[in-house]
Amino acid sequence: MFKKSGLAAIPAVLVLLTASCVTWRTKDIGGIRDAPGNAARIMTVVKMSGERIVFAKSDPGRVRGQAIQGTALARFSVPLEIKGPFPSIKERPDGSVYEITDGAGRVHQVYRVLKRGDAEWSILVNDRTARPVSIPLADVRQIRYKRHSFVLSFLAVAVPLSLGLYVGALISLASI
Repeated sequence: MFKKSGLAAIPAVLVLLTASCVTWRTKDIGGIRDAPGNAARIMTVVKMSGERIVFAKSDPGRVRGQAIQGTALARFSVPLEIKGPFPSIKERPDGSVYEITDGAGRVHQVYRVLKRGDAEWSILVNDRTARPVSIPLADVRQIRYKRHSFVLSFLAVAVPLSLGLYVGALISLASI
């Protein structure tokens, strides 16, 4: 019976361990000395200009030397010139265009129409790309990073383990 109850405690310990080990911190950077260590996984950076850079979870930002390097996910508005005829133009109820098919049969998701004509349109399309970036620490105002707390990890393992041992000792003493 004790073996089954001991096995039931293992998933509870693992849940506590994963929940307590990782914390997300937002930190204001006042210079190079305030940067987190090399092991910190940086998820977002706010530059001094106010620009916000979001890093990919597969390759988060890391402090390397005097810069934060990683793969940034970015959304860019790219101007595009398309030629007609336009067989399909889809509009929202307010009259703005959200999708257009050009003369070559390509479908474009429209962010904004810059110039509208009979044979040629100029539009902005959103392009989401992942690009490697390197941001000097001097240009960084704030970061959000993933931090592992070893104290909380130790407590997540030690407390349930000590409680289990205490309950086991009480059960064995009660059976005497």
